[in-house]
Formats: sequence, structure tokens, C-alpha cells
Amino acid sequence: MVKLAKLCGYSIELRCPLPNGDLETLISVKSDEDLANIIEEYGRASSPSHPLKIIATSDVHC
Repeated sequence: MVKLAKLCGYSIELRCPLPNGDLETLISVKSDEDLANIIEEYGRASSPSHPLKIIATSDVHC
């Protein structure tokens, strides 16, 4: 997230659903630690025959 903010020049917040949640409930990803946690959650919920992709939207904070 730090690299992304430096690249864009402003703070960015990602929002994505939990791996087995609905698309209407989004969680905020504001830090590198949050991003690592969501990647770990998706890794646990995925399987070789059914890999999950993280779908995220962004909020820009200038």
C-alpha cells in the first residue's frame, strides 16, 4: 500500500469482499498489514481446483 501511495502521489484505500462473503459487504484495506491479511485469507479459502481472485475497488484520498 505504501508503494501504491507513492506511485500515485496520494493515499489510496482498497475495499474488497471477504473470500466467502457477498459482494455487498466490503472491508477496507488501508495498510500493508491489512493487504497481507486479506491475501492470507484468500489463500486459505482457495484450492488448486478453485483459485479465488481478489476483486478490489479503490477510494482516493487527496
